[in-house]
Amino acid sequence: MIKVMLMFVGLLGFSSQVFSADADSEKQMEVVKQYYQNLLNNSPQKSYQLLSTKDKSTYTEAQFVRVINLSTALYDSNRVVTIKNSVVEESGEEMAIVKIFAEVATKGSPELKPLTASQIVVHENNEWLVYAAHTISSILIKSKTMCESEINESMSLLKKEKACFVYYGHLVTE
Repeated sequence: MIKVMLMFVGLLGFSSQVFSADADSEKQMEVVKQYYQNLLNNSPQKSYQLLSTKDKSTYTEAQFVRVINLSTALYDSNRVVTIKNSVVEESGEEMAIVKIFAEVATKGSPELKPLTASQIVVHENNEWLVYAAHTISSILIKSKTMCESEINESMSLLKKEKACFVYYGHLVTE
C-alpha cells in the first residue's frame, strides 16, 4: 500500500512538472506571437511592452520604434502576414528559444511566401518576455557610430543624417 501511495505521489509530482512545462511553452509561444503580430501590424509600441527589463534599460521606446519603423518602411503596405504556427526549439527554467512560422501574401496575389523567425524569451517576474537587445542594440550602435563620424567617400550626408535620426531622433548639427 505504501509503495502504491509513493508511486501515486511521484506520478502526481511528475504530471504537475509536465503540466507546468506545457504551460510555460504556451506562454513562451504566445509572447513571441504577440511580439511579431504587433510588429507586423505596425504597433511597435505594443511590442516594446513585451520586451525584457534588459532591453528596456538598453534603449528607449522611442529608439526601438525608430529602428522598427526604419526596418518596416521597406515592407509592401499591401502585405498580409499570417502567423501559422510556433514551436519551442530550446527551453530552460529562465530562457527559451521560440520559432514562429508565418506566411506573407500581397493583397490580390495568390502567391504565399514562407517566413520564419526565432526569438529568445526570458523569464522575469513570473512572466515570459522577449529578449531582443542584441538585434536592436547592434543597429543603434552602428547608427551612433555613423552619426558621430566624419563624412567621407563611403558615407554620404544623407546616410549620416539617417543614422543620427535613428539614434537620436533628430539631426545632429555640428
